Amino acid sequence: MGRKKLTVTRTLESGKRIRFKVPDKGAVGLTPKKDRWYEPGIETGWSKNQTANYRRRLVLKAHKNYLAAGRSLQALANVTTDKTTKILAGRDARYFFRKHKNNQM
Repeated sequence: MGRKKLTVTRTLESGKRIRFKVPDKGAVGLTPKKDRWYEPGIETGWSKNQTANYRRRLVLKAHKNYLAAGRSLQALANVTTDKTTKILAGRDARYFFRKHKNNQM
């Protein structure tokens, strides 16, 4: 069973209208499951159900420095569809970025 084709109409600068068929990608803003990806590369043990101190300790133990830990969590926050995970991973990422910035001064 193949994907449907949608007919799209575009208007050129000259005013001429053209029609062509494009593959249907599904609902707007929804990535098909087969196209979803996120491979962190390092297993940290991070979970949204843990306390902030414990989550951060696990991530820092898995990565070599604050910057790498922050980037890893920022990547997770950017690709997740779970609101709680996005918020907590973003907070932890900002925490590690602040620690990295303060250590450089």
